[in-house]
Amino acid sequence: MGTDVVERFTECDGPEWDILEEHDVHEVMSRTVLALPPETPVGAAAQEMVRGRLHRLLVMQDDRLVGIVSSSDIVRAVAEGRL
Repeated sequence: MGTDVVERFTECDGPEWDILEEHDVHEVMSRTVLALPPETPVGAAAQEMVRGRLHRLLVMQDDRLVGIVSSSDIVRAVAEGRL
């Protein structure tokens, strides 16, 4: 309080100006992780996203990560007429 506003804007390297610098990803990450096999129907994947309130699902085959499907991947495929 009492600090000149112009001075505060010119000296913005303090933590109050870079709040992300004070935090780690574990504080904001999703703790629920769901994985589906690649042959899962898109509709079933979308239902799992809604049920789990997730925007991404891991795609696993034989305990190996082969991809990630996101809600925007599904929306894009519908908008482009691929689904």
